[in-house]
Amino acid sequence: QAYQPPSTIVPAGIATPVSPSNYGVNDHMKVQLLVRAYQVRGHHLAKLVPLGIMNADSTFSKELDPSHYGFTEDLNRQFSLGPGILTQFSKFS
Repeated sequence: QAYQPPSTIVPAGIATPVSPSNYGVNDHMKVQLLVRAYQVRGHHLAKLVPLGIMNADSTFSKELDPSHYGFTEDLNRQFSLGPGILTQFSKFS
C-alpha cells in the first residue's frame, strides 16, 4: 500500500456503515433549493395588488414547483434546515 494512516488518526472500530434514513443529504439540499427559489422568485407569483391592476408574472418558474425536486403531495415530512437558511425563524424552533 502506498499510504497507511497512523493508528491514532483512524482508531479501529469507529467506522460504522451508514444506513439509509427517511431523508438524506439530497433531500435536505433540495429543500434548501426550494426555499431559496421562493426567496428569489416567489414575488413573481405573489398577488401584491388586490385590484389586479399590476398582475404578477404569468410565467411559472419550474423551481417553485416541489415536484421539480422530486417531492410529492405528501407535505407532512419535516426537514431541519439548520441555522444557515431562514435565520430570522431559527429563534422560534
